[in-house]
Amino acid sequence: SAEAYLAKPFFLDRQRKWAELSSGSVKLWQRLGYEQDSWDGSGGEPRSASKECSELTFAEQSAAEQLGYDETSWNEDEGEVWRDHQHLTWSNIPERYREQWRILGWQAVRGDSCNEV
Repeated sequence: SAEAYLAKPFFLDRQRKWAELSSGSVKLWQRLGYEQDSWDGSGGEPRSASKECSELTFAEQSAAEQLGYDETSWNEDEGEVWRDHQHLTWSNIPERYREQWRILGWQAVRGDSCNEV
């Protein structure tokens, strides 16, 4: 469900630029092979991005778990996850998550869609 993803650290991190990530998140993403260029899209993805959860090293699995991934969410096609969440409206995001999204620069706009400010 959409709500299950809204508070996951990995989902929230994916809305941020590398420079906006917490130092703790940076360390975890680095264990998965990400650096600023791969995160921001100017470099290739790390090897971990193309691995199934069962293929991750122990250190990679540990980092993924700390970022909120489980086997299902790790193995999902990221594009599919984003497509599944395009239907989100501000009113169907639980109030307890809205503040996190506001901090990231999102807000409700006319028509109840979610827009980045």
